[in-house]
Amino acid sequence: MSDTVSSTAKPLEAYDLRVDAQIVSLRIDRLHPALAAGDYAEVDRILAHIVEARPDRFKEHIERVDHALTNGEYERAAHLFDAIGVDFSADVSGATTDHDTAALRIALRLKRHELAAAIAARHAPDFDQSSLMANLAMRAFDRAGRPDDAIAAAHQLVRLAPDAPDALGEVASFLNGQGKMAQTVDLLTPLDLLQFDHFDLLLQAGRALAKDGTRADDTIAVLSKAHVLDPAHPQPRLLLARSYMAMEQPEDALAAIRYDPQQIKDEPESLRAQAAEVLLANDKAADAAKIFFKLLTERPDHSGWKQTYVTALLQAGQAKTAEAVYASLPVPMTYPPQGAALAYACAALRAALRLQKPALAAELAAPFEPEFASDPILAVLSMRAFERDKQGKRACAAAEALAKMVDLDNPAPLIEAVALLSSHGRGRQAVELLDRFPMESCTDFDLLLQAGRAMSLSHQFDDRAIEVLSKARDINPEHPQARLFLSRAFMRLNQPRRALEALNYDTTTIDGAPESLRGQAVETLMANNRHGDAVALLKRLVADNPNHSGWKRASVSALLLSGDTAGAEALYTDDLSRRPMIARNYTDFGEALADLDNLIDTAQIPDYRFEWAYQRLKYLGCAPDDRGVWERRCKWVHLADHLTIDWIEGRTNEVEQILDRMHGLEDGTEELRFYENKGMGVFLTAAHIGALFSSPLALTRAASNYRWIASTPVIASVPGSEFLISTFSQNRLRLAKQIYKAVRAGAVVSLAADGMQRGRRVQFLDDEIYVSDFVPRAIHQLGAPCLFPKFMWEDDQISVSVIRLCSPEPGEQLEDYIERWSNDYARVLADCFATNPDNMRLTGGIWDNVRL
Repeated sequence: MSDTVSSTAKPLEAYDLRVDAQIVSLRIDRLHPALAAGDYAEVDRILAHIVEARPDRFKEHIERVDHALTNGEYERAAHLFDAIGVDFSADVSGATTDHDTAALRIALRLKRHELAAAIAARHAPDFDQSSLMANLAMRAFDRAGRPDDAIAAAHQLVRLAPDAPDALGEVASFLNGQGKMAQTVDLLTPLDLLQFDHFDLLLQAGRALAKDGTRADDTIAVLSKAHVLDPAHPQPRLLLARSYMAMEQPEDALAAIRYDPQQIKDEPESLRAQAAEVLLANDKAADAAKIFFKLLTERPDHSGWKQTYVTALLQAGQAKTAEAVYASLPVPMTYPPQGAALAYACAALRAALRLQKPALAAELAAPFEPEFASDPILAVLSMRAFERDKQGKRACAAAEALAKMVDLDNPAPLIEAVALLSSHGRGRQAVELLDRFPMESCTDFDLLLQAGRAMSLSHQFDDRAIEVLSKARDINPEHPQARLFLSRAFMRLNQPRRALEALNYDTTTIDGAPESLRGQAVETLMANNRHGDAVALLKRLVADNPNHSGWKRASVSALLLSGDTAGAEALYTDDLSRRPMIARNYTDFGEALADLDNLIDTAQIPDYRFEWAYQRLKYLGCAPDDRGVWERRCKWVHLADHLTIDWIEGRTNEVEQILDRMHGLEDGTEELRFYENKGMGVFLTAAHIGALFSSPLALTRAASNYRWIASTPVIASVPGSEFLISTFSQNRLRLAKQIYKAVRAGAVVSLAADGMQRGRRVQFLDDEIYVSDFVPRAIHQLGAPCLFPKFMWEDDQISVSVIRLCSPEPGEQLEDYIERWSNDYARVLADCFATNPDNMRLTGGIWDNVRL
């Protein structure tokens, strides 16, 4: 007899096990003392005796299997379970729910998942009453690969056991493992989780909340309590740090990570990598670089860490090491054929930009252009990459995608996108993107500033521009760009007095202002007839930037207007000698033209002008197939026309070389001579296309009484200056009087209608352009005919023709005629586009106002 059995206890054979009461007595007399004494051999002997006599006793069968499992006897436990001789996956006569629950638990321990799931499925209705059965069923269904059933059991378990942290923790762990963290949040957050001092429950709940990302305060509270319960555990520290970083609180993230430079090397990999990111965000780049260095010695092929390591090295001032690490990245630095993680792409872009490798950054961004619309970080980095690589069209595409993704809660990316679009002549596009935001309630200075700028630069001036820019100026009255953009807006509205007021011009402080603001001050001073102040300011601008030809030409005009003719001529002569086309000292005009092919890249033309012109050619159905060749030819025409004016002004004795390249001049100007012979004045109304600068030279030879209107200053040494009526030499009223006088005297007067300051919007193909109404007004009053001179480059030759524009009909009202003449002018210009698509020229006049 076992030592655990009392000497007074009856022997096993004395119990009549056919009677349940006797089995109860046996359990009390013999089984319980054996269990209390830990005598599992005696326990098994008693249970075996019972089930041998009563095979229907499932309770003892199950207990026997349980004890075998407790003793680690898994094979014996399996044998005993099978020896019960019943199929628990089906209804078993005499088996209660408690028996099935026990069988389910044992099936799980024996890893018989299909059997466990089958038992659970039979008791699905019992989930509503038994938290234990619901818990076991959740596990059984999960392990049997039946996630939907497992989730249903999990929901019942939370309902039945809202105060049982062990069960809740298991539910959270299960759902998180299934990737159903949103369901974890839905199930657990109605509960007061902070009442539980249960680490696993709080950790799993915190994981789910952190993933959800919409309940930051709850996330921090739950994870903080888990951290308090186990301060050394890495998971709460990791999740807290990530949550704080998502909330843009890097200092709190650093505190949560509990960074210790001596102990960090012993932390898990994920925590070390997060610590490095947090340190980098806290301007501790050197410490971050050390962590990444150690991580990369363990996993040298982790490209994502290498990208961030490069960033850390750059921030730590270790540029040479950064270059070396970057060079070790896969070459060429592209992505797997099926794409790569956005985080990896963004890290690569960021590193390339910081290494000042714009071409590489643009190459990296190119494969991800379709993804711009889905990730704002990738869009902003790609936008910067393309912009720095001078790929304006691509940069604008990224900017547009970026602007559509952001909102006013984080306006910085929107501001950057709008600024870029405006700088590329896409003010209209920027305004359309801004229209979804209520500017009237906006108080963000930078957003107001860029919004107002876009409105003032759009093709059709947006009436809101003044109000928006004024609001920005009121917020920050001394900000130079607020004053600059507001002044430019007033000038576009032809309000020079208010433009000067917007600048808050002060002679004692203007010298310290940015060059762009001082340049705007010059323009507004000239428009307000303060020529002396303009001369003084321009003198200092030229001194600060002696190679800026624009300041010198403006100075010449200001000096002339202030009466200093000698000073103007001296400055003009100096500027002329420094012009590159003159300084190259070509043998003849033909050699200079031939060299333009080598100078194509020096043509500084905004990319949006090419885009606008090409869109118009597509509308006409005559867009060249090879856009690259077309753009190159347009640049050549641009350079050729500027070479022409430099040659006329700088090689005055050799201007015949230009005339020798003209074909059709005699026939093209025959109509001019017809009117001259009748003593009639004529308007020649041109546009800024083709070989524009060659026309005054030719027309001085074709017409005996010729005048040309231009912004060129009147310098006696300039060929044709005696025929020039300069717009810089007088105000608008005096200019108009001089033109009228010349026409009445029978002169041929040429001017570009697309270059006059006052203009009205005219339909042009599928867009609008600005055209001056000065000429049709003058024609209506004077009765003079009007012709369109067409000087076009054909290879290195110039073709000449003249096109008649409409005259007033008898009794036609002025406004009706202005509209008809403007449409006729636009028609002729469109015909020039269609017949000479590579003669765009792309500067001055029409081109100064085109916007996308």
